[in-house]
Amino acid sequence: MFFKKQLFGYDKSDVDQIIKKLTDENQRLKNIIVRQEKNINELSDELSRMKEKENNIQKSLIDAKNLAKEIVNESEEYASYTKEEAKKNSRRIFNNFEKNFNELVAVKRDIVDLELKLKEEIREKIIFYLNQLDDIDVFGERLDAKFIQIEDRIEQMKLEFSDDYSAYQKESEVEEIPVYTFQTD
Repeated sequence: MFFKKQLFGYDKSDVDQIIKKLTDENQRLKNIIVRQEKNINELSDELSRMKEKENNIQKSLIDAKNLAKEIVNESEEYASYTKEEAKKNSRRIFNNFEKNFNELVAVKRDIVDLELKLKEEIREKIIFYLNQLDDIDVFGERLDAKFIQIEDRIEQMKLEFSDDYSAYQKESEVEEIPVYTFQTD
């Protein structure tokens, strides 16, 4: 951009041309600046929206973390409670089982004791009745011996009194008195 010199200074058409170029350039630069400012404003608005979204996302993340912590804490509390309840229930079930088992052991012990007692009583009764049977056998043998003695004595008495009896029968006209004989098996 050099101007041509003339008599009283620079060439007016060159200067006008340069001024026009500069004015056009200035207008072009102003337009660029306006567009750039508009673009900057749009980008600034977009940045604000993005920052707001980022803030919302951060808040959501914080809320999600807090909710996750709360869920974890509640889950841990529930798990702890459930675990304690399960322990209580298992202790109660075990205690009931142990109580029932001990009762069954006691009942079994009572049954075994009763069985031994009954066996002893039965043994004693059997011995008693066997002794009674032995006594009956001995008594029967003695009774048989006594019957034999009585029969022998009766036969002896018949022989001794047979003569007297026959005579007595003839003298009295009474019906005959039956004579009994004993039989032994």
